[in-house]
Amino acid sequence: NEPLTVYATGFLGGDSGYDPSAKTYDDDPMFLIGGGTAFVEKLQFSQNASAAPTTLYRRMFNDTKGFTARQGMRVFHAPGHQSVVASAASNPDGDDGFQFSAFALNASTGDVLWSKLFKTETGSHPYALTLAENEDVVIAGLAVPDDRQPEGRVVRASINNGSKIWDKRRTDRETTDYNVECYGVAPTPSG
Repeated sequence: NEPLTVYATGFLGGDSGYDPSAKTYDDDPMFLIGGGTAFVEKLQFSQNASAAPTTLYRRMFNDTKGFTARQGMRVFHAPGHQSVVASAASNPDGDDGFQFSAFALNASTGDVLWSKLFKTETGSHPYALTLAENEDVVIAGLAVPDDRQPEGRVVRASINNGSKIWDKRRTDRETTDYNVECYGVAPTPSG
């Protein structure tokens, strides 16, 4: 009955517009309202069902240069690099639109090893994250061009420093009225 240790990511803070007397929220989804910040934390759960988890560390991403991470979307442990990698929807400074971003943390201490913003000419939103066989970071989601519905977007970045290896788009048809959004991504055994 060993304790369970996990990495978690998400969103803390912000103003949901909750009215306790009416038990209602603003019309906008809570997670889109500004003021919150993405986090990654390492938690340890004991076998005691009523015990709260122990927070081994929590890193807030409100001090990145050039952007603010708003929604932590996915997190993976990269054991070969002794790191934890997370993706987030982020606002570039001076812009309310979301863009892909990624972070690597030291798995033991939570110290930030690197953080990167993968900006498009318009908005984009990450939904999925995985690691390739060599532990390169692969993020998938959608990009919203000005002239068509959303396109699937997949970015591959180096696990070592977050530098972009490639940034690809996926469309299904030549027409502009079909959405293509990537919600999951996984490497094949051959890479």
